[in-house]
Amino acid sequence: MTRLRVFSESERTRLTPQQRVMLDVVAASAKAYGRCTLLVSGSLVGGDVDRYSDLDLIAVSESPSGCEAAIRAAIEAGGDLIAFFTTSHLATHQSSIYYVAVERAIVKLDIVYKDSSEPFEIPAASEIVSGDSHELVRATLHTNAGPPESELELIATKLAAWLWFSYARAARGEFFAAARSIDFSRENALLPLMLHRLGLPQDGHRKLENRLAEPLLQQLMMTYPSELNFDSIFEALAAMRSIFMSELDLSSLLHKDDISQSAQKIWDLVLVDKLQSRS
Repeated sequence: MTRLRVFSESERTRLTPQQRVMLDVVAASAKAYGRCTLLVSGSLVGGDVDRYSDLDLIAVSESPSGCEAAIRAAIEAGGDLIAFFTTSHLATHQSSIYYVAVERAIVKLDIVYKDSSEPFEIPAASEIVSGDSHELVRATLHTNAGPPESELELIATKLAAWLWFSYARAARGEFFAAARSIDFSRENALLPLMLHRLGLPQDGHRKLENRLAEPLLQQLMMTYPSELNFDSIFEALAAMRSIFMSELDLSSLLHKDDISQSAQKIWDLVLVDKLQSRS
């Protein structure tokens, strides 16, 4: 594995005093536990950290459960632990989430615990806070290059079908469910297609305001219903469909014409049903 950089003092100064307190608390407890290397990733490494940023940390040791217990005890001693839960139900992402009050500010810590005796992945943009690279010999770097075009074709095909799914919820009068369906479609299909075309990281809605050009932002705003009623939701869905068809046309997907035809057939049937049910 490529040797990781050490989290520098200049990077540390970008944190708020409260974030620095908790980072120091976790780093000290990991060091005291022994044979535990603490890494930092996310916005702390990317350079766009602010007062609302999570502390995304990775603790690598031969005994993840023991390391976790030591770190949690240190967090409880270093601040007011308001809420705590784990993501152990996720097969690919097991971590502990901590919400800690420090000097009248909330610091959220997302700490992933890795077993150094087993192969594991870490984000390519990771840096060492404490410990050394000896615990990382089985690590591989995950680059988050985005989904391959074969996967993009699948999600584009799904979005074509989801046009009907979202419409059906609205036609039934299930307006909360319909709005949620549009959100889901945007997050899981439209944005991946758009971000892939633009060569941008697959970070969903995160800081889209700073990543997309104003015309695209204006178009995306139209995919949010202004009210929870049929007409507003249908307008948002129509905007979703319009952007989707444009993105398909601009994409390099091998079967984009077939997907476009499917989406058009579905939309034609949506319009037929709307005319019949609303007349």
